[in-house]
Amino acid sequence: MIIIGSGYLFKIQNYLGQKKNLLSPVFSIIIAILAASSILYGLAYTNMYTKDHTAVQASKWINGNIPKGTKIINDNHWDESIPDIYGYQVKQIPIFESDTQDKGFDIAIDLSSSEYLIFYSNRTYNAIFNNSSQYPISASYYNNLFNQKLGYSLIKSFTQYPEIAGIHFQHDTFSINNIPTPIGFPTDDNSGFYLNLGYGDNDIVNYDHPVVLIFQNTQHYKPDQIYQTIYSGRTNYPSKLNSMLTLEDKITNSNGGTWNNIFSENILIAKLPVLSWFILLEIVTILFLPISLIIFHGLPDKGFGINKLLSLFVIAYITWMFVYLNILTFTMSSIILIVVILSAVSIRIFYTNKDYIVTTIKNNIKLFVIEDLIFLSAFGLFVLIRWFNPDLWHPYLGGEKPMDFAYLNAIIKSTTMPPYDPWFAGGYIN
Repeated sequence: MIIIGSGYLFKIQNYLGQKKNLLSPVFSIIIAILAASSILYGLAYTNMYTKDHTAVQASKWINGNIPKGTKIINDNHWDESIPDIYGYQVKQIPIFESDTQDKGFDIAIDLSSSEYLIFYSNRTYNAIFNNSSQYPISASYYNNLFNQKLGYSLIKSFTQYPEIAGIHFQHDTFSINNIPTPIGFPTDDNSGFYLNLGYGDNDIVNYDHPVVLIFQNTQHYKPDQIYQTIYSGRTNYPSKLNSMLTLEDKITNSNGGTWNNIFSENILIAKLPVLSWFILLEIVTILFLPISLIIFHGLPDKGFGINKLLSLFVIAYITWMFVYLNILTFTMSSIILIVVILSAVSIRIFYTNKDYIVTTIKNNIKLFVIEDLIFLSAFGLFVLIRWFNPDLWHPYLGGEKPMDFAYLNAIIKSTTMPPYDPWFAGGYIN
């Protein structure tokens, strides 16, 4: 979108310049401002990597200021952790377990018996406030904690924002989902000008520069007092899960067959999956080419470069929509039916615009071949990368492949949409 938007800005500026329109200089200034601000923000973002990660800064502070053996609560369920805190008694709050009275009392006991509470990032409290109807007790715990009602006070925070020439591009991790800003949290450190860009989601903040919070138990409340504060502060009771498959969908998916029922091991696709995928993709590309050439005739390559992506997207989206509306079931036959219908539409478009399409292909055949060779090279490169590193389980060589592979298998094996959730029995993927 950025590339396309930039291209259209230059086209408009060029058009206005040819017409000698008075707005031409204005557009030139707009383009200059956009280019300068993009470069400025890029340099500011790069500056973050010249300093220690906020979690590393927090680790150094903890090891330098908190005695070894101190009991610390680490509120990082399903999240990364502060490094090098092995010399402490670290207890994790299982915040994403279902909200119950027992869970609330366990939190109260842990808070009462610990000296410090640390957050690696906003992942836990952001997710809880985003689902406060299912986690009213946990949301109350965070709300009271941040408002210093549980005996804990924020004594240290570590932030690191994109910065250049004294300008800080601040990502706000509290402004979404009605999360209260912790009392004592600094909005700036008087080291320059702070420009609040609003909420930054996990992909932007959580890995590069998470906001690390360290609370200290300054009041040492008893568990009963903490529990009463948390439980009385809840806004409702946990709601029932609504992301559950109906009994009919469970039966339909169970009868949909196992992997071996869906895919035969004796067919060519199973024996040569990479080659088969590439051939099928090229066939689909050819079938949908007339549609792309008509829709994107204004582009320099007439839409050939986007054709592969468009064809896959259209097939997938229309198939999903028909299955989601219970018009079809998600089977190989349904996918083939959608492909046949779309191919018929494409053939109709071809014969309606035959002269234009044939002429366009003849005039641009070299460009089409070059683009396809570029795609083939990239495709082959990533096949080689995965070939030499097929690991799906290693923590950093495999990454999150087990989760991704589970979702992929669940989608393929589901007969209804949304597909079943491979990580939560009886549920469906949200």
